[in-house]
Amino acid sequence: MKKEDLRITKTKRDLRYAIVELLKTNQFEKITVGDICDKAMVNRMTFYKHFNDKYDLLEHTINFLVQDLLIKASEITKPNDNYDEFVNFCVVLSKMIIKESIAQKDEFKALYMSDSGIVYDIITKTIRKYIEMLVVGLAKIRKPKYSIKTITEFLSGGIIHLLCYWMLHLNDSDTKQFSDECTRFAQELFKSGMFFEE
Repeated sequence: MKKEDLRITKTKRDLRYAIVELLKTNQFEKITVGDICDKAMVNRMTFYKHFNDKYDLLEHTINFLVQDLLIKASEITKPNDNYDEFVNFCVVLSKMIIKESIAQKDEFKALYMSDSGIVYDIITKTIRKYIEMLVVGLAKIRKPKYSIKTITEFLSGGIIHLLCYWMLHLNDSDTKQFSDECTRFAQELFKSGMFFEE
């Protein structure tokens, strides 16, 4: 695969940084492409060379964050043909996602509170995509008891609602307990034999 030009990589990085920074103090609906360009010090023509609109940039930013966490998780424990080790990789990844969500809680909360159904769709589509990727990986090692789609929808629906509950209802003091419970729940769920044959 052809390596991306360094200038393009830097421009995309600056635009990702800009939208994340703007979300700290603004509702997503009120952020304009002009605001993003000003923050990133990029002109509008350059923005539109890479992204269709701010929603396209948002989707790219979320995907980039998850991809980065996948790389970091695989540096700690590489997923392979051993079911328990793949489950461990999923747990490590879950911990990293929770940690990142905690670090960027205000930004994620601003997105979840958004009036736009498009924003919610982008978030849920991204979560569903990566959950399906992990389920497919596990299904290569052990035979699933249900279809990939059914398992994916069950897990992603639960994760999406857990994140919403945490962001909207829990105080910062509850965060550690929530993080520990989610990690333990994920570990026990995959090891329970509920979704995959022993």
